[in-house]
Amino acid sequence: MKYTVQRPTIEWVEVVIDNANNLEHAIELADEVFKHGEYEYVDNTWSIDWWRFRVEDETGKVFFDNEETENKL
Repeated sequence: MKYTVQRPTIEWVEVVIDNANNLEHAIELADEVFKHGEYEYVDNTWSIDWWRFRVEDETGKVFFDNEETENKL
């Protein structure tokens, strides 16, 4: 039987803030930029979450973290 297996990953992104008054202000300004998707990916910073998964078999059954569920996609 054919299975499609997915695992979530985390990848760091960055923006450069040139006009912040302090750390809190820089984070506030950066968060606004992040919301609009205007950032760059930081090379080689991804990691796989080995504790979680999503698997779909060829009949459409979907499994999450060892629990079979209905396909809600």
